[in-house]
Amino acid sequence: MIPTVIILAVVAALNAFLIFHYVTHLTRPLWDSDTESTRWKTVTNFGTKPGDPELYCPLHGWAARSGPAPRVFDVVVFNMETPMLEIRLNELDVVVDRFVVIEAKCTFNRQPKATLLADHLDSDEFRPFRAKIHYALVDICNDDLEPGFPVEDAMRSHAIRETRKAGAVDGDLFIFSDLDELPRLDSIKLLRDCDFGSRIHLQMDNYRYSFGFPVYPELTRRSTVSVIGRFPDKDLVARFRYLTDAMLGDAGWHCSSCFPTVDMVRQKMLGYSHSDRIHSQHLLDEDEIRRKICMGEDMFGFLPEAFTFHSMACQMRVVPKTGNNHVPDHVARNPTRFRFLLPGACDAYWKHS
Repeated sequence: MIPTVIILAVVAALNAFLIFHYVTHLTRPLWDSDTESTRWKTVTNFGTKPGDPELYCPLHGWAARSGPAPRVFDVVVFNMETPMLEIRLNELDVVVDRFVVIEAKCTFNRQPKATLLADHLDSDEFRPFRAKIHYALVDICNDDLEPGFPVEDAMRSHAIRETRKAGAVDGDLFIFSDLDELPRLDSIKLLRDCDFGSRIHLQMDNYRYSFGFPVYPELTRRSTVSVIGRFPDKDLVARFRYLTDAMLGDAGWHCSSCFPTVDMVRQKMLGYSHSDRIHSQHLLDEDEIRRKICMGEDMFGFLPEAFTFHSMACQMRVVPKTGNNHVPDHVARNPTRFRFLLPGACDAYWKHS
């Protein structure tokens, strides 16, 4: 009798969670409004094709920098995103002076994990960039931190310290982003050559599982570029704090959960800060994950956060891409290796992997 009562209680709690989620999300347009998107001042991105900073900087409302260009430090926290790091190194190598890569011995939820990057740094894919990479393995697993975002914030603080150790000084540029947030080479070159101020956010094309599934809203504010020394170091990690309303448009790609295996998607679900969204073990089933990858659906089965019914309808409609002229160059040049990231990956890759 007691086991039956326990099972019924668990089922009731699960149903209550899902009912609360669906009710709040479906009715959000009636009781909530989006104050976030209205405050951003987006700078139209004309790129650097005119060739001369004296020509393309004024197009953006900025002046060309006088004197030597600042050095650029690209700072990321690595978990297991080896393909995305390879793509990043190839995309930004021309404009970045140092890649600062931080890896922890545990996940954001403080679960022990294998450290992968040290074994890859001397591989054929990473060797050309090895001299530019400042790699640090940190152990925060035993720190007195709550799982989730506190651990994530601690990792970002370590990243700041490692950037200083890598030689960054006041006046250098500091790119801070997650590894699935990839700035375009041209956008970083623009910010290096033009005096944009102290801090700017990057607006990125939004994708899920591959570059074949754009996610509405297709543009989202993600990474931050800051000038070191203009803010206290602790504020450099505050990517979503309202320290500026400036945002450079069409500045890169955000490819969420873009992994080559089902197991890696599952590990992300379990190890990242949003693991509290796992409301059923069915979500971790291999066939269910594969189905969602092929359909472009939210991995947790959640409804979108929308503030109008029109936006909700748009976000629930997935329209796959049918070409690859929008993907990073390194992906386009290596279509076989990165087939899982290209449009049509379900039939060409996932059904055979």
